[in-house]
Amino acid sequence: MKQILKFLATGFSVLVMSGVGLIADTPTASADSQFGIINSYVKKGRSHRIQRVRVTPSVPVKERAADQSTRSQPQQAPTALPTPAKYRWPTTTITYHINQTSDYYQSIWQQAVTAWNNTQQVNLVATNDPRPDITLQVGTTDNLNNAGLTFVSYFPTIVNGLHILGPTTANIYSNNFNIYKYTTTERIHVAEHELGHALGLGHSSDPNSVMYPSVCDNNISAGDIAGLAQAYE
Repeated sequence: MKQILKFLATGFSVLVMSGVGLIADTPTASADSQFGIINSYVKKGRSHRIQRVRVTPSVPVKERAADQSTRSQPQQAPTALPTPAKYRWPTTTITYHINQTSDYYQSIWQQAVTAWNNTQQVNLVATNDPRPDITLQVGTTDNLNNAGLTFVSYFPTIVNGLHILGPTTANIYSNNFNIYKYTTTERIHVAEHELGHALGLGHSSDPNSVMYPSVCDNNISAGDIAGLAQAYE
């Protein structure tokens, strides 16, 4: 089913069809399943959480100790795999507005903003301008599978191999938070995930990444920071 969404921004309109990207001289919307106009955070309850099981070593302790002694030289820590990106903003200074009257949800979004600012890769700046770069919202949805959804528009212009973002809206859904009893910390992580999309990041294959699509208890990972640094270098 094709669903057409209409966005108005800075005097132009953008038509978005599910599964269709429109290329024009104005900001364009796409519906790529990972990076596009609709970036959904599919988190239904806590059954999707990854179980981390402590594995009992199969090698006897003495043998393990002897084996470790032969590897006494320092080893280089593995490099984090960058979270992929397809979009970026023109500069690292990006404006945002929290479109929410609830103090509780304003705090949720603000903590997500602070978390990304703490990576020192971007500088998210609050604004009351009616046309911020990123609008952060809280709403409800009939789709019980989504905890959040981000709508992205972009220009055909490419910098560093990435499309330049246009007005973007990140949503988190309070009704699903309540239905599945998300904690405040989990809600913040969902907000961080959606804001990551608004900054141009896609989904990560690393189950420890905040950009992993099916858990809600991860912090921003080294891979997420590396992906952002790579996008904005």
